[in-house]
Amino acid sequence: IVDAGCNFQNIFCSPAVRAQETIERLAKALAPREINWDVDHELYTFDAGDLLKWLKSIDNTLDELLLVGHNPAITELTNFLGGDLLGNRFIANVPTCGYVQLDLDITAWSEIDSNSGAIKMFLTPKD
Repeated sequence: IVDAGCNFQNIFCSPAVRAQETIERLAKALAPREINWDVDHELYTFDAGDLLKWLKSIDNTLDELLLVGHNPAITELTNFLGGDLLGNRFIANVPTCGYVQLDLDITAWSEIDSNSGAIKMFLTPKD
């Protein structure tokens, strides 16, 4: 993630221990850059619909965010928002510690819906 030049302003994380450990490792890799992150109990879900509802409620002053959550919700949400079943960008599985960057064509988080974006980057731990 660091080597790929990924940039994000706000990080939201599930309260799960492994999710928080992921953020702590990322923070070490990004040092000396400081990162701020918030734990949100609504992100402890395995349902893409729950994540979509959460995203629709995001403050519109935030234009970039990193979401650390759980499968199958992350994979399903990725494909719902930016996947193309007929193209090469449909993702079968976002693995543990995988990273997906979406470009969303929205002006407010409440507008987020099916195919409202495109998958810009997909990285796995092997990358």
